[in-house]
Amino acid sequence: MLFMSRLYKLNPTFAIIQILDSSSTMSFATFAAAGLAAFSTMASGHLIMQNPVPFGVDSLNNSPLVDAKPGTAQSDFPCKQRPGVYDITAMNNVQVGKPNLISWEGSASHGGGTCQLAITTDLEPTANTTFKLIQTYEGNCPVVSSNGNTGTDDYTWSLPEGTPNGRLTFAWLWYNRIGNRELYMNCAPLDVTGGSDDTEFYDSLPNAYIVNMPTSECQIPETTNAEIPYPGQYLLKNPDASFAAASGPSCQASAAAMTEGVKGYKSATVENLAATHAPSSNYDSTGPATGAATQPAAPTSSYAGDDGASSAPAYTSAAATPTSAPSQSGFVTVSSAVASSSSAPATTSAPPASSPQPSAQTTTPSTSAAASPSSSSSPGNTSCEEQGALICSEDGESYGLCNFGSAIMQPVAPGTMCSYGQIVRRPQNNTPPGSVSCSEQGALVCSADGEFFGLCDFGSAVLRPVANGTTCSNGSIQGKRSVERRHAHRHRHGVHHVKNA
Repeated sequence: MLFMSRLYKLNPTFAIIQILDSSSTMSFATFAAAGLAAFSTMASGHLIMQNPVPFGVDSLNNSPLVDAKPGTAQSDFPCKQRPGVYDITAMNNVQVGKPNLISWEGSASHGGGTCQLAITTDLEPTANTTFKLIQTYEGNCPVVSSNGNTGTDDYTWSLPEGTPNGRLTFAWLWYNRIGNRELYMNCAPLDVTGGSDDTEFYDSLPNAYIVNMPTSECQIPETTNAEIPYPGQYLLKNPDASFAAASGPSCQASAAAMTEGVKGYKSATVENLAATHAPSSNYDSTGPATGAATQPAAPTSSYAGDDGASSAPAYTSAAATPTSAPSQSGFVTVSSAVASSSSAPATTSAPPASSPQPSAQTTTPSTSAAASPSSSSSPGNTSCEEQGALICSEDGESYGLCNFGSAIMQPVAPGTMCSYGQIVRRPQNNTPPGSVSCSEQGALVCSADGEFFGLCDFGSAVLRPVANGTTCSNGSIQGKRSVERRHAHRHRHGVHHVKNA
């Protein structure tokens, strides 16, 4: 299946297609003619967050926020304000401390840049909402390669211990490196479990950094990656990337706003256990950003509020030792002190060093390596070749990361399965993907129920599940709502397909 293997390595987002414009369809013939990289852009460039599933999928477009001051009539901050902005397409169920996927649809990655992941307890955020930083990727986000519009890579993130339980709003904010000075922002609903019943930790997180709005007051210089003044504890930084501070008359105020109202801001970062770039080389929340699933020694850390009292939360931090060498992605974790607020002690903490488990999100995780299935479904060491590849057992019940020739297999999360180098949702009928015969080389093949798709490769196609909210029909991946509307229209008007005699 050489053709399919190349397809997944070139554009892994194809495996988790989610049509955000429910009225649009795309045949495989059109997709092939346009080129693999162009497929995920749909009608135009830029990016849309795919996982977690954002609010208002039917009305969300891929443009940046309007270049206007938040709170003014022209502004669409936050979350791209529009009719239906907070419609819930799917709830993202997330467990604190478990690794989650963030991925995007589109190819216009503008040379990467800096991403912030933030949360808020406001269920329908406004211009006055405070977003709390839980993860910062400085440089090469959302793409590791920073040479233009080359598509995106998938990243992992985790809600730190102490995150409040219940409904939260998640936000992805991106300062692109190349092109117009812009800020992209998509938001998604979260339902959080396994966290805290108070907001003590939440209140200690820095506020998201908001600039480029408007650019006349404060903007990031072009061709450089935004440097976040107060990134907090959870920072993944590429030391080889070029960074620059924002410039403009309001930049000082924008930086100061990051610690406004923050109780006990942590002024140093530690070896980051929460995030990795691209699951294809590191889908593991427990290891450093080097691709190796290691668990460094973790001395107990304290956590202080404004009065300096230690509340000793039930989690530990990794020893603040510098990484010896850059990872394959160019990222390293940071251990040096950064700018701190006057009320903050220099203590740090990180998410727990626990075994990785894909969280029970409603999204369909993907990896950029179509690794071959392993021969065993039970946990244990399995031999492998491609460093960082996600390895699946034959029955799809276990997965592991290839780490220097072996992968430690462990069970997938309930409701999911491992299939050809990716964690996907388990079909409701529990029918495993299989191979079907076909005739047209390269054609997209659909199962009869529309729940599976595959590519015809020398007479056969290996079927795998479609993404949530989509279906495979007539050789194309389509939004389910679009198909349902067409069927309803035909039923109302008595329209039926009739084969020519």
